[in-house]
Amino acid sequence: MIVVDSSALVAIFEHESDAAIFATAIRQANPLLISAVNAHETGMVMRARHGEAPVDLICRFLREENDFEIVPFDEAQAREALSASGRYGKGIDPRARLNLAGCAAYALAKNMNSPLRGVRFGRKPKLTERQRKEAIKWREKSEETMREIAQSYNVSHQRISRLTP
Repeated sequence: MIVVDSSALVAIFEHESDAAIFATAIRQANPLLISAVNAHETGMVMRARHGEAPVDLICRFLREENDFEIVPFDEAQAREALSASGRYGKGIDPRARLNLAGCAAYALAKNMNSPLRGVRFGRKPKLTERQRKEAIKWREKSEETMREIAQSYNVSHQRISRLTP
């Protein structure tokens, strides 16, 4: 049994670099669980990126191709998700920035005593740790403007201005 987060499904549908890892885990697991919150988030993300077409694909993938159980979000999960949000939510720990759906997946896995697949604890950072340190040093030397520094890393100048040592 595994609980699958929406980020794993999006990775599969978008053919991201870790899609094969998630697809293999899904093929090998039985039963497959997903929170109704995560099923909804997957649909929202894919609709925003590709219009209505992926909605049927998602439903077919979950129910027909893989026999996922879509688990309703209940009071016990709400309590666990709130607890997870306090530990791993956005703005709490920079290494673990779970959104609402990530907290829902975490709560379902915890309540089912099941492994969780797909939670990435936030987006992949725009800058690696090495790049972040370089940009801070570069910014502190003031040899270049923040816009110039940002362009060299392909990020916004606001991102460079928010970096902290």
